[in-house]
Amino acid sequence: MNLLFFKLALITYIISTVGFFIFAYTQKKEAAKGALYTLILGFGFHTFSIIFRWVEAGHPPLTSLFEATSFTSWGIVLAYLVTIKKIKQAKILGAIIAPIAALLMLYSSLCPKEIFPLPPVLRSLWLPIHAVISILSYGFFILAAASGVFYLIQERQIKKKKLGGWFKRLPSLDTLDRVNELSIKIGFPLLTVGIITGAAWAEKAWG
Repeated sequence: MNLLFFKLALITYIISTVGFFIFAYTQKKEAAKGALYTLILGFGFHTFSIIFRWVEAGHPPLTSLFEATSFTSWGIVLAYLVTIKKIKQAKILGAIIAPIAALLMLYSSLCPKEIFPLPPVLRSLWLPIHAVISILSYGFFILAAASGVFYLIQERQIKKKKLGGWFKRLPSLDTLDRVNELSIKIGFPLLTVGIITGAAWAEKAWG
């Protein structure tokens, strides 16, 4: 069942990517709305995929390359959805977030999908705490990086007074700056907690 929802999530992420690209080049609000709703639907499918994988495995689905890559993709989309809830003008960033999520899912789909028993060192409550928090921080940092790159591009275009074509679709510098700030404000504490819990886990496991 988890693979069915995984495939549905992958398909909807790809469709969402196409929708965001159409919006980026046409500025049709219907395309943006459809792309966002499709991404949210894909996120729902993805969430069910992770839940079913967890139930089938009997442990958090974070221990194989397939699981970790899939969860990272999920974390990136979650970071984007949290951000646009706060900063609605940042929706166009879905044009970079959706394809990143889709590419990670494509890569994940090529990885072995077998479920193996956990080694003793991983049978700990620290596993979901450390891994989930750390991967979620990566999602926010990827969003911060994307907004930072767009900020530099937009700033350069403004200085050159070249705002035609695709560049005029980018969010304002203020919006990109706010996205970057929010992503770092959330991502940095998460990563800090991830490092601390990882150290505590290592101390308990290996002394």
